Amino acid sequence: MIAPLFLLGLPGSLLAFFMTVPDASALPYRLAPLTPSHLEAMLTLDHVCYGGYWSAQGYLDELERPNSLVWGSFWQANGEEGSPLSVDGESLVGFAILWQIFNEAHLISLAVHPRHRRRGIARCLLHQLCRLAANQGCEWATLEVQEDNQAARSLYENLGFQVVGRRKGYYSLEDGRSADALIYWKKPLL
Repeated sequence: MIAPLFLLGLPGSLLAFFMTVPDASALPYRLAPLTPSHLEAMLTLDHVCYGGYWSAQGYLDELERPNSLVWGSFWQANGEEGSPLSVDGESLVGFAILWQIFNEAHLISLAVHPRHRRRGIARCLLHQLCRLAANQGCEWATLEVQEDNQAARSLYENLGFQVVGRRKGYYSLEDGRSADALIYWKKPLL
């Protein structure tokens, strides 16, 4: 079973954690706020996870928007220096973006590299963003997820989110069809 161990009390706004994987080896990950210096890595991860859904300008807007929380999960690159995901010797393997709108937190994007999934990264990113949003006065959270994304739905439901509605045709698929989004809410936020 995968169980994250949080190491709190680190300097600044960083949160470091280690994940225990089924073979009992420890893989180091670090959560940190993202900046425009991470834009290329975010675009690469977007392409891997979503097929290039967002533009560079879209991510840059989020990185500079005062009501956006944009955090990433970093993994020690271990020889991957120069890869598009590598920034200062670490690889960006996941990121999440959350809007703070009055007392509502709205998760707008959550991506984890396929090779790093099922290690608790998405859970840690979402928990960190919800904690930060709650500290800034947000009382509940909402998000949309494609109806057939069972892994994401399971994560959100395990974290206490509940389905409250549907947006017909919300997602445009590559083959020209559309897919519905389920609307999830969580109150209280933590």
